[in-house]
Amino acid sequence: MLDISKKELNYIEKRALNKAALVCYSSAWAARSAYEDYGIDTSKIAVIPFGSNYPNPPAAGTDVKEDTPTETCRLFFLGGEWERKGGKIAYDAMVSLNAMGLKTTLTVVGCRPPAEEAHLYQHPGFATLPYLNMDSPADLQRLDDLFRSAHFFLLPSRAECAAIAFADANAFGLPVVTTDVGGISSFVVEGESGVMLPLSATGSDFATAIFEIFNDKQRYARMRIGARSRYETTLNWDKWAQGLLAQLVQRSIIEQSEQFCASTSA
Repeated sequence: MLDISKKELNYIEKRALNKAALVCYSSAWAARSAYEDYGIDTSKIAVIPFGSNYPNPPAAGTDVKEDTPTETCRLFFLGGEWERKGGKIAYDAMVSLNAMGLKTTLTVVGCRPPAEEAHLYQHPGFATLPYLNMDSPADLQRLDDLFRSAHFFLLPSRAECAAIAFADANAFGLPVVTTDVGGISSFVVEGESGVMLPLSATGSDFATAIFEIFNDKQRYARMRIGARSRYETTLNWDKWAQGLLAQLVQRSIIEQSEQFCASTSA
């Protein structure tokens, strides 16, 4: 590693930002740091959320409208850091939902509780898959099945820059239940593609939010459609590229072409 101080890194970052003709961020939260922390001219800042990295998302026009079943609510949690992603809160939400009379399961992929705390997470509705290999057809199919069978993508993150997993979930028409922290609000449209609770929200608070949506079939169906719409209109890499090209042309960094016009109007 380079022997360089935080002060020097900030100096390098500020110089790079000042020299740039366009500074593009994935969230309004990150963009705000550019002008609040580095004094960058807001006129050259753009916000374009990242797209889904899922290799084979459902095709365009996929019918994602689904009535909620009356028996089991399936929660899906995908993240690599148990504590930062709010694993305990997600578990508490699942336990609370069962206590409220709604049979609920929680499947966690990518991490697990700390070994010394494993005895605290023994609910029969709780399952973990610490690792799935995206290059393995069998593992990818298992992940695909989890996205398709879940009712909510639950990720009560403690800190988040750009949760691309939200874009993956929305590709499957899966509503997101998360916290309003960091860059999340640039990915989730409150009440349409998901819901965001304050950082202070407890597992019980998340359970209440999920319970209300799950038991309102029309609201749940609208949210599934809204989630898929969010993916199709914003959270995919084609839309990201179109947004970037538009910003480059708007600032005369590149020239507009007929091919560009066709791609941005698609």
